Amino acid sequence: MKKLCLLLILAMALPVMGGGICPFTTIFMRTLLDDADIAAAWVTLGLGSTDGTFASNSDTLIPTEKAIKTYVTNNSSTPGGSDTHIQYNNNGDFAGDEYITRTVTDPGFLLLETEDSLLLVTDDKIILAIDAVNFNLNGIANLGDGGTTNYTNIAANGTITLVGTARVEKYMTVSAASLRRGTAPPGEDLIGTHAVLDFASNLTESAYFEVHIPPDWDVGTDLEIAIYWCPTTDDVGKHVAWEFDWEAVAIAAAAAGEILGAGSTNVEIHDDTYAGAHNLQETSYGHIAGASLAADDTIGIQLYRDHDDTDDYGADAALVHIEIEYKADKLGEAL
Repeated sequence: MKKLCLLLILAMALPVMGGGICPFTTIFMRTLLDDADIAAAWVTLGLGSTDGTFASNSDTLIPTEKAIKTYVTNNSSTPGGSDTHIQYNNNGDFAGDEYITRTVTDPGFLLLETEDSLLLVTDDKIILAIDAVNFNLNGIANLGDGGTTNYTNIAANGTITLVGTARVEKYMTVSAASLRRGTAPPGEDLIGTHAVLDFASNLTESAYFEVHIPPDWDVGTDLEIAIYWCPTTDDVGKHVAWEFDWEAVAIAAAAAGEILGAGSTNVEIHDDTYAGAHNLQETSYGHIAGASLAADDTIGIQLYRDHDDTDDYGADAALVHIEIEYKADKLGEAL
């Protein structure tokens, strides 16, 4: 039926010349054998094109379905699926065709492409592929929830700030060797390659150190201090209790400023068990309340061993270093 219909259409479409059938009609007054034969006849008549590149750029040729499919396949991305590779023709500017991997469930997307770059926008992603070494954004960028509650803000001057719950934990370490020993000092010692301070079980020995509030500190959040230490004997199953006093002092911006003084706030860290001699231990955290601190404060800390009923280890406890953890909401201090 398809062959007969095409035959009739061709016969009706061509004009009658001199009362007879046009020679072009005579050519095609025969049985068309298959789809390929039909396509060849269509092109021979000059009515259409099977060229999948659309190289002729014609205003009159009508492309076949196969030609359209070939052009779309070679000149657009492949939508839908899981971990789909974006494939596109950009005149050989890229060495391959696998640049973006995405996972989508909805085949709908917006694709903007030039010879050197590609921008893909889906319902949950924006993916940019650039054949260049630089990416330039002019203005403010909010990465996360779009600038609503929790996000990273990049200001127009390049300053990066973490907003909402966008935070990172950072650490400062104070080695035992850098501590200033007090009037009743712990003993200095070496365990392997580690310089330590030995705090006795029956004396109140102390050591001092200072911490300056870093510029990326999230104002109002606590500083947390952990003690890294080790026992010096194999008296397994005992406990060591540590304690520190601290005071925060601000820089005197005017004549009336704060002065250095003795620690007025006490923090205890108790009930830390250990395994055996020279096994490195970490205590739980002791907190310095962020509400009592201000940006640019300097904190003076006195550390000692707490000789109460929870400290039942009868030998020296060797201090290795002190870890100070804090929350940061920026890369540093803006210039």
